[in-house]
Amino acid sequence: MDERKTIIWTHEPWAAEESGRTRRRLDALSRRPGVRLLFTTRTDRVLSDLDLLTLIAQNGDVVATVALPGLEELLARRLEPGGVSPQRRLAVVRELAKAGIRTGVALDPILPGINDRLGSIRRVVRAARAAGATFFSARVLRIERALRTTFFAFLRKHRPDLIRRYHRRYGAGRRPPRDYEERVLAMVEALRAEFRLDAGPGPTTRTDPQLALPFGVSAVIVG
Repeated sequence: MDERKTIIWTHEPWAAEESGRTRRRLDALSRRPGVRLLFTTRTDRVLSDLDLLTLIAQNGDVVATVALPGLEELLARRLEPGGVSPQRRLAVVRELAKAGIRTGVALDPILPGINDRLGSIRRVVRAARAAGATFFSARVLRIERALRTTFFAFLRKHRPDLIRRYHRRYGAGRRPPRDYEERVLAMVEALRAEFRLDAGPGPTTRTDPQLALPFGVSAVIVG
């Protein structure tokens, strides 16, 4: 019987309050052959467990997605106060890839009127490829009900010129119009082909981490 397991960490494993628990779980997984581990992270704390991730990859498979909101430092600081800079996240991609871990980048979120232009997305894809990423994914902003007040406060402070546009595009919903989302994702697909990157698994987080950093660790086990 095939006893291999695919484990998908659906929250940020390296949130500050989870680091010790994450290492204990990784240590246990490193002792089991044939484990396939998938996760998405936005922090460089993942590198503190690179030794265990390498062991798991040698005995099974690890697929790491490093998420970032673009290359612009100011935008990243505004969206994720206290978060790791985009350049540092690309350094994480390089270190993971160098260790033999299949690593990709997720541009998350894509914000209408802010970082959704072709040139802006191309720069992220180019930087991801140069850092050693083998796959690239992207996700257009979804305004969850719990984050709606926070996001529109962000717009009022930093981009008041876009408030009407967001009200028109999103209304009371969580997603923009389908034609807009499809148009943006078609650009992403064309850029993947241009830079010879796979689509990868996409963001593995079940709860939406687009505008918030602290998450506990949870997992889905498949197989």
